[in-house]
Amino acid sequence: MRQSARTAGVLAAGFTMVVGMPASLQAAETRVTQLSQYGITWTFDQPVPAGQFVNGDWWVVGPVTVTGVTPAPGPAPANQRIDTPKNQWGDTSLGNDDRMRNGSMIVLAAGGTQGYDSRSSYDPALSVTFPCMLEPNRSLISSISNPTLPVENFPSKIMWPSEKSCQCVLKTAAVLTVLPEAPPADAFRPPYAGTNKPLYRASQLKWTLLQRLTPPVVDDQAHAHAYTLRLPQDWDQMERYFQRPWLEHLMSWTQQQINPNENQPNYGREHGRLVSLASLMLQLDVPQARKQKLLVGLVQYGIDIAGVADVGGYWNEGGGHSSGRKWPVVFASLMLDAPELRAQAERTVFQEDAQTYYGTGWFGQTALYWMVQHHGPREHYEEKPPEQWSEWDQNTESYRICCNARAWVGEALAARLMGAIASWNHDAFFDYCDRWMLVSEPYGANRAPHARPADETSTFDPFVDAMWRTYRDAAPEQPMAGNPRMWVHEGGASKWVPNPKPSPADVAAHAAGIRAERERAVREQEAREREQEGRAQATYGAAVAQQVADAKAAGVPETFAALIEAENPTAQGGGAVKPARRPGAHGDAIWGWDAPGHWLEYAVDVPQNGLYQIAWKCARGEGGEPGIRTLRIDGEFPCDEARAIAIPNTGGWNNWQMHRLRWPEYRDKPCLVKLRAGAHTLRVENVSGGGVNLDYLVVAAPFLDLTTATLEN
Repeated sequence: MRQSARTAGVLAAGFTMVVGMPASLQAAETRVTQLSQYGITWTFDQPVPAGQFVNGDWWVVGPVTVTGVTPAPGPAPANQRIDTPKNQWGDTSLGNDDRMRNGSMIVLAAGGTQGYDSRSSYDPALSVTFPCMLEPNRSLISSISNPTLPVENFPSKIMWPSEKSCQCVLKTAAVLTVLPEAPPADAFRPPYAGTNKPLYRASQLKWTLLQRLTPPVVDDQAHAHAYTLRLPQDWDQMERYFQRPWLEHLMSWTQQQINPNENQPNYGREHGRLVSLASLMLQLDVPQARKQKLLVGLVQYGIDIAGVADVGGYWNEGGGHSSGRKWPVVFASLMLDAPELRAQAERTVFQEDAQTYYGTGWFGQTALYWMVQHHGPREHYEEKPPEQWSEWDQNTESYRICCNARAWVGEALAARLMGAIASWNHDAFFDYCDRWMLVSEPYGANRAPHARPADETSTFDPFVDAMWRTYRDAAPEQPMAGNPRMWVHEGGASKWVPNPKPSPADVAAHAAGIRAERERAVREQEAREREQEGRAQATYGAAVAQQVADAKAAGVPETFAALIEAENPTAQGGGAVKPARRPGAHGDAIWGWDAPGHWLEYAVDVPQNGLYQIAWKCARGEGGEPGIRTLRIDGEFPCDEARAIAIPNTGGWNNWQMHRLRWPEYRDKPCLVKLRAGAHTLRVENVSGGGVNLDYLVVAAPFLDLTTATLEN
């Protein structure tokens, strides 16, 4: 038997068993004093019968005494006591606790703490010490810690740059299972959690349940800057994703901190994404031998999830932490014809179900989303239009967009293709995924003035998108489960309650009520604006009426308007404008006023002390942000508004418009500038860059109507 340098298990007397070899070819009664997997070695006090499950994990016949594990558990070496940096969200929950690295556990119950590594949710009572005697029907999980962080995120090939690394304190983990007798040669490893160790066999697999679909055309350029997984070509990579055990027994968001980064993803969203990808890969028309390893890995994951559920596990942490755990259990129950696995799934709560329900949505949708709980209880919000959402509602919506349906769609499609909607037993989940992926927009009129989120209609994964577009409508017709329910918190307890789908009449009435409420709100807003306008007019009038009267008394001519041609500056700097005859201009106009810092100066005489308006005739054809100019008179800004005068697109470089220096708070009333009689210098400057064509400037009496016709005739 030839040794594999990559995955060899060390046996007694130097004998070597290759990890991953078909179990049917391995000697069931081989006795060993050591076993190794994924860099972890267990040493026994005497030779023990050993072998491998169909997924390559080790079993021994017990009771056995494990005298030690390598790498040895214990405090962090002095040269590894390095502060843990914050992650991209500024998370400081990981400490620099040195007490434990490379720890081992026997998981008898799901909980919120662990014994592998003291940097996160650590309980020293859960750390196994050696030598340790293991009774039959126990599983020893041993780990290797990462000395420093961050580390590469396990599914980095499908992650964007900011999440290609992660804060996972564990590097890898392996499971050693102790049984009372040797299992069948084709047995799956029983769950690592608890003492109930059912043995399922590869010979039970119902291969006919898998589809044989032609691989779809996938847009390999989607997310090409960061997304380097190419499916369905990269089968080996998908097999690698499900090769090692995924730890799932912490019922807390801190689970993501102890997920071994060479075993599994750190965040539940990516659990759902990888499960979606693997499930759909298995529906393709490829040889059974090509599917074998990936199928075994996914079924094994489902067996493990069911085992954690059996000892109190649940997956409804909120946010995007808990996705991807239900479908592997349902999938394994179907492939192994094991209804007890599916029954186990019914006894716990999964995020996909808890976060979807039926209701009357604000724009006519009936399959709705909510987070139930995340940093505290969350309220239903999709019944309300966005203008009524609280800050918590807006936060829930951000999680809806970033972290949930985009990971669920592949699971929903795989279940449809396998006729498993009833087996899943939560109809709102499937209707919600359909709503997310619907390309047409039947609710556009009801959404206005709010747009549909751009992220809807697709997932993060091009292969899932291609499979959905190609095969969603071709999925077998099948009855829904017919058990509408909603997960709620009532009286300090959480439970399922009936949740019938609303009738079309209920939906229409709700949408009509929202429209009526919006119309009422618009009327009230218009009334408030009219009231504000009246107050602004009164304030403006009170502020300037006496000044205007003083200007009249001082003899400022009511028809005074000094028109200053833009093509005749007295000085300029930072550039050179170009005079030109342009359609619609009064005489020539200027163009080429494009560079930041380019200023123009003009001279003007006013006849009397008093208040004056200032305006300009200009044209601008650039889109985007307005061009910003400043105005100084005799070196000073005459008012705050003169520090940043915004000149918008006028509709074209020859489409001239009059603009005044104005007070925005007084509904665009002119900003009057106090000038003494005599000569003054006006300087206008380009501060933002970008062009503005200028025909002329105007200094005029406060009571003159500044229109082009008035000035040019």
